[in-house]
Amino acid sequence: MRFLHPEYGVWLVAAFAVVAFAYIQVLGTAACTDGACGGVGPSETVFGLILYGTPIVALVALLLSFFTARRRMGIVVPVISWVVVLAALAVLIFTF
Repeated sequence: MRFLHPEYGVWLVAAFAVVAFAYIQVLGTAACTDGACGGVGPSETVFGLILYGTPIVALVALLLSFFTARRRMGIVVPVISWVVVLAALAVLIFTF
């Protein structure tokens, strides 16, 4: 039952945690005006990439891991996935 390994769902949980954090950060600026909080957060393009791209990266990593996990360099897919998810989190932390 290697397909039911709990490690496979960790990317999805982390990706959705980043998306939830993004929504929380946006809701935290709901009462701000342009004068008080102008320029807070990433641009709309970057925010859209984080919001929609992070879960897609996790799903692609999950699917690719089924084929690459037993290969010699099988660790590359999860490492790249974690780097992308953590980079998205870093952008949110440092721009809000």
